[in-house]
Amino acid sequence: MLASSYDTGESGLTQDSKMAHQLWKEAVELGGSKDAHYNLSQSYSKYHRERGVEKDDKKELYHLEEAAMLGDAAARCELGTYEGDRGNWDRAKKHWMLSAAAGCEGCMERIKRGKKKGVVSNDEYKKTLRAHRKSLNLTRSAQRDAARESLNFKVGPGGVGKM
Repeated sequence: MLASSYDTGESGLTQDSKMAHQLWKEAVELGGSKDAHYNLSQSYSKYHRERGVEKDDKKELYHLEEAAMLGDAAARCELGTYEGDRGNWDRAKKHWMLSAAAGCEGCMERIKRGKKKGVVSNDEYKKTLRAHRKSLNLTRSAQRDAARESLNFKVGPGGVGKM
């Protein structure tokens, strides 16, 4: 939380991406959360310049894998993209199916497109869709639904959107 506040300059802190990076590194050294690993992966990749670190593909991949193993759906989704970019479509599909099952809308859309193209079987699609819906239902509550309604938001097949 503190590292993210430094990274964005929120909570009354001066924006300091280098400090955020250092705090994420310390968090990982102390046992690491999925968020710390995921944010470090981002530090070593596309955001490396603004965080004052050298781009490091090996560290980026390592922290992305660690975050995914700890249950980070966004990290799992990015691993799917990483594998897909390298032509490892079976591995990419597995990552996207796991991420979709954890509630990732973008990965569920990828699985749906894969089914249309014939690279995802009917059984794989149905299993992933069931897990995806179950994940979304687990995060639903009357309080969250009321909050969404008061903000004039809806939850539909494409995710959350303004009505």
